[in-house]
Amino acid sequence: MLTNLIKPRIAALLTSQWLATVKRFFFELYRKVFVRSHPVTFYYSCYDPYSHITAQKLSEFAMYYDIKLTIIIVGVTNNIDEQAHINYALQDCKRLSKQFQLADFSDAKVPSNIAIDAANMQLLSNEITIEKIIEIGHQLWCHSETFSVKHHHAIAAHVAQQLEKSTQGLLNTGHYQSSVFHYGNEWYWSIDRMPFLANRLKRLGACRHQSEFLTPKLALLSRLPTQPIPIYLSFRSPYSYIALCKIKKITELTGLKFIIKPILPMVMRGMTLSPNKKMNILLDAARVAHHHNFSFGTIIDPLGHGINECINLFYFAEKHDKSFDFIDTVIQGIWSQGLDINEPHQLQQIVTNLGLDWNEAQLAIKANHGIEQAHFNSAQLAETGLWGVPSFIVDNEAFWGQERLDMFDECNLNRR
Repeated sequence: MLTNLIKPRIAALLTSQWLATVKRFFFELYRKVFVRSHPVTFYYSCYDPYSHITAQKLSEFAMYYDIKLTIIIVGVTNNIDEQAHINYALQDCKRLSKQFQLADFSDAKVPSNIAIDAANMQLLSNEITIEKIIEIGHQLWCHSETFSVKHHHAIAAHVAQQLEKSTQGLLNTGHYQSSVFHYGNEWYWSIDRMPFLANRLKRLGACRHQSEFLTPKLALLSRLPTQPIPIYLSFRSPYSYIALCKIKKITELTGLKFIIKPILPMVMRGMTLSPNKKMNILLDAARVAHHHNFSFGTIIDPLGHGINECINLFYFAEKHDKSFDFIDTVIQGIWSQGLDINEPHQLQQIVTNLGLDWNEAQLAIKANHGIEQAHFNSAQLAETGLWGVPSFIVDNEAFWGQERLDMFDECNLNRR
């Protein structure tokens, strides 16, 4: 019980804007005395299409902001080579390429290992420049057969050693995937988080010229969907909490309807998360939540039997047309109010506050039909090629990530 009093307060401190501000203050103090320039590092990987998409914004970034940009080539990170992951990443990058009007990426394909080896060889055998990584990246993803023909030899041992060393350096520095920027002990993933870094630099007076180069040129949707949108969420995912906050606003502004499909957390589906990944996800989610003025940080990890009970109770509440109210109350409680769903009396209070019968709710928990549905939801999600949350389906097209929900706002603005 004492632990549950202390842990939420520690989580609230770690994810607070106050602590982030203090850390930034001391970094800037050190930088001004010992470094002077604004050192930004970008970790690029030939295995990762997001690296190629993001690289196409580096020239403008370096032009408009007073930064000293270092590019480090890394190898495989975050299981980016797994087929499902790379397939989705490629489809998402095709959409991003159109949205930001970058070089044509519509015919891009997953390159062979031979082509990736050859690309790494070229990058690491010469001076690394923005122009070079864009040129080689485009050739790799859009014309990889030229690498296969010209460079069919295995990657040289010294290049492999360089990749291993730089990849381990990324992990040791504190992140778990490529296509990330590092500045002042904070991480910014891909083109999606570049605006956060740009705004930070702007507040420091490091913006040379105002520009909208990080603003999407096109909306992902030309029209709002007419059918309800299935969305897969997890009680243990902070991004699911942010997604739910966004859904409420989207529904209010557009009238769109969402069908919520809870699934079990990744660790309860046999997947593992490194401590590195868990901490980065938590801090990134906090930054996004604070940006949108969503309450966040007073957290008790919901992992345990409470997850199963919440899923069963969600479907119990659905029978009484109160499933959204239930998940909204619970997920807000987990991620911003220190709700411990593994304490039965706390769930009982939520159920009764919704005007539902707790005795009936307990029978629903024992029946466990909600968990059966959650397994079905996971299988359904896997059929789309995805496994993580939040994910949603629009016109038979799969999207992953709370940031992709912004496309409904963009589409709605374009309608006006």
